[in-house]
Amino acid sequence: MNTVPLASRLVGLLHGHHVEAEIRDDMVYLPVVDRWANLWMWRTESGSFLMEVRATGADEQVVADRWAALGADAETAIRDGLESFCRCGFHVLLAALWGVLETDQVDHEERWIADQQWDLYLGPYTTRVSPDTPTLVAPAGFVDRVLAALGEHLLDGETHLLRVYVAVLNGAVTVEGVVDDQTSAALGRALSTAAWAFPPTGFASLRWIVAARRRRGSTANLMVRTCGAG
Repeated sequence: MNTVPLASRLVGLLHGHHVEAEIRDDMVYLPVVDRWANLWMWRTESGSFLMEVRATGADEQVVADRWAALGADAETAIRDGLESFCRCGFHVLLAALWGVLETDQVDHEERWIADQQWDLYLGPYTTRVSPDTPTLVAPAGFVDRVLAALGEHLLDGETHLLRVYVAVLNGAVTVEGVVDDQTSAALGRALSTAAWAFPPTGFASLRWIVAARRRRGSTANLMVRTCGAG
């Protein structure tokens, strides 16, 4: 298993969004928010590539996300993995952990759960499909169903990260509901019982990332802007 460090790529992404960051001891340090993060890719025994990001929250809890990076070689996989990161998880982490909410990329909701106020940062759905296969569409009521399941995890801690992955390959369905890098039974039930319209043939997938931060006086994000703002 060969690991490819990508801390410099993460620093570049952060600088591109006007967030101060530097490499220290092969990790990424963000001095304004006093947080750490890292990004890397590795090749599995089967030959496929996976990319992973880890980052510290306000309570020093480490949140993690990982996803497929498609490509026959490392450079191609890096490009694909970074594109997936930018389309899905990066802007969620940018808002919840690194201080910048870009409203054209992430939705922000405030919810009270168990007498505690939480800031929720909801990323966009990201999809992959094989040729001639329709895009997988989230069913009606999907957001409320998922967030209700997430609420079961918001009873303690300061920072939580949710990952949803639903895929179908020639009728065989894969469902993954993860909170804080652990499989969530509540989320799995919510996903499995939703009214998906799966295509009978081909491949289609949907991925979604949500971050939750306990409200401590003010929102987790320090700045509100749009992605294209200078």
